[in-house]
Amino acid sequence: MIKSLKKKFILISVFTTTFVIALVFFIINIIYYTNITNQNDEVLNKIKNDDNILINLLEEYSVNSKKGILSTDKLFFNAVFVAELDENKNIIHIYNRGNLLEAKNSQLVVEKAISRKHDKGYVDYYKYTYATKSYGNFVIFVDCERELVMFFDFLKNSIIIALIIIGAVSILVTVLSQKIIAPIEENYQKQKQFITDASHELKTPLTIIGSNADVLEMENGKSKWISNIHNQIERLTHLINSLVAFSRVEERDSIEKTQFSMTDLVKSRVEDFEEMASFNFKEIEATIEEDVYYVGEEQTIVQVIDILLDNAIKYADKDSKISLSLYNTKKFVYLFVKNNAQGVKQGDLSKVFDRFYRLDESRNSKIKGYGIGLSLANLIVKKHNSYAFAYAPKDNEFVVEIRFNKNGKR
Repeated sequence: MIKSLKKKFILISVFTTTFVIALVFFIINIIYYTNITNQNDEVLNKIKNDDNILINLLEEYSVNSKKGILSTDKLFFNAVFVAELDENKNIIHIYNRGNLLEAKNSQLVVEKAISRKHDKGYVDYYKYTYATKSYGNFVIFVDCERELVMFFDFLKNSIIIALIIIGAVSILVTVLSQKIIAPIEENYQKQKQFITDASHELKTPLTIIGSNADVLEMENGKSKWISNIHNQIERLTHLINSLVAFSRVEERDSIEKTQFSMTDLVKSRVEDFEEMASFNFKEIEATIEEDVYYVGEEQTIVQVIDILLDNAIKYADKDSKISLSLYNTKKFVYLFVKNNAQGVKQGDLSKVFDRFYRLDESRNSKIKGYGIGLSLANLIVKKHNSYAFAYAPKDNEFVVEIRFNKNGKR
């Protein structure tokens, strides 16, 4: 259990760190890329919306006596070239200022832009937009190579830095996890030791009390007081055994899995409990699919089935039927146990899996048990990476549904 808790702590810590770092760097890079796009859009819109600038470009002379178009940022310059198109988007002429691109390359860039359905966007390292004027149709290109290269370098460095940080945090968390988990492990070991010690310490006096009660019964005959002593000894012994069993299952980090016939196993357990049910004036109706196989720990699965049937027999109404169903699907092996129980209200009853919880303490006070059984069954199911549900589909009806996961993953 402690190993599992440690693994979960490391995984959650690393995942949280990875998510936060990835989110931060993602936002930073998005902002950087958006700024580049906005700056280049500003240049394109300035050319597109200012006929004087566009005409000057077409006449192939420098604006502001500089190569490039000056944006609102005085230090931001971009080389620009323009392609003139006819109505069918055929290239008439390319105005390539300052021989920004060789004629062949500039034509390829223009053709790529024309082939795209969007009126603006990126082609290689160039951002483009269309401009329709009275004196012609044009595609304007602005060189973004410098900015995009810087962006991709920044992106690459961001990924490297993020991986370094995540790696460092992972190592740090792994090293510190033992110290962080240590108090929990200590408390858990003390709790486990307490249960073990208490079980041994209690069994001896309970045995002595039982023996003394037997002697009193032989000397004085049967009485309700001696009967009560025997009943309480039996209940305490059952509680101690349940707590020890729960502790042993809980401390295990893994289970020994083998393939076995769930069909044969369930049939065997139903046969064993039919006599008990009959003795309590109840009947078990079983619908069991043939050839259902499962890979798990057979011994603990037996415990689950026994707990469910024992619980149903205890709490089902007198002269009622207990329904058990087993069937197979692609992902799960389903086991249902249903019984009638007066006072149960419709809805989710998952609280029955809590230790020492009983649905109706006043009604069930005469029924032996401490609310450990279903909690133990749920723990075993979880050890198999499977699911347990308890609910009332309608008033006075109690259902426990087990979904045994066939792929071994929750």
